[in-house]
Amino acid sequence: MRGIVKSNAIVLKKKDLVGDSLVVTLLTESNGKLYAFGKGVKNITSRRLPNMQTGNYITAVMKSKNDLYYIQEVQLHSYFSGIKKSEKKLKQMYFFLFILEWILPENQREKQIYDFTISLLIKLSKQSFNEGQLIQFCSHLLEILGYDSTLYTMSNTIDYIEGIINKKIPYFII
Repeated sequence: MRGIVKSNAIVLKKKDLVGDSLVVTLLTESNGKLYAFGKGVKNITSRRLPNMQTGNYITAVMKSKNDLYYIQEVQLHSYFSGIKKSEKKLKQMYFFLFILEWILPENQREKQIYDFTISLLIKLSKQSFNEGQLIQFCSHLLEILGYDSTLYTMSNTIDYIEGIINKKIPYFII
């Protein structure tokens, strides 16, 4: 499939590649979770790199070729400065985005999760979550995805999610 894809997206993760390129995991409004390559993004003259930080809300224009996506243009809508000014909020955001990156299937539209994530980031930028609220958000996410959402404690939540994704959640983001 060839073509140009333009979609609003949340940057879930950014990973450097050799040279001046990187790969970005995006939660897009139109295509769900996808991986997009940014060739030349780390070049000193590129205006795309600052907009592709983890947790940013962007509009991405991508070229689709052979089921791969290549970032052409990026426009920043919000970098959620309220989150990035607080270490606690930043950890909570990374916790949630880590879960999304590992639990969501690739190239499957998840409009409800996309909308839920945008609202979560907006709420988090305005206020910090306590442990109960964070568990509640995780429960709601799991419920949307069709998992058992009966979670009582943070350790119970972490154990359950680690069992689903078959991966340990890094201690530094909890």
